Amino acid sequence: MNIQTISFQLKFASAVVIVFGVMCLLAAFPITRFALTLTADIIFWPPGNMSDINFAPEAILLSTILGGVMIGWGAMFWMITTHLLPKEPLLAKSLMLKSILIWFTFDTIGSLLGPAPMNALFNILFLVIFLVPLLQIRMQQKTT
Repeated sequence: MNIQTISFQLKFASAVVIVFGVMCLLAAFPITRFALTLTADIIFWPPGNMSDINFAPEAILLSTILGGVMIGWGAMFWMITTHLLPKEPLLAKSLMLKSILIWFTFDTIGSLLGPAPMNALFNILFLVIFLVPLLQIRMQQKTT
């Protein structure tokens, strides 16, 4: 896999993080909270139990904070991919991989304790969209 393909995949993964952050941020407004409500309905399996979710002020605050953090995290990944990956691919890989693995570990533990086991499964999918291109960086470096 060449560096351009790796970069495209990492930017896609970064965009997924940013989109999820925007969904969390938009939950502050009743008219745009449907996406997060649907996501919560799937995460707290079985579906159908979140249709009457009530967004208390504290939940709205936490959702907007989470949204801001996710947007910032995704933007940071995008900038690492754009500016650092072409020059220092192994450093870019190290920074992103450590961040993703730390997130994955704690978010998944929290999801299992939550209990929101479906979120742990979604975490695996999210992890994979970053791991596939990140693990290709070392192989790409060996071929150049």
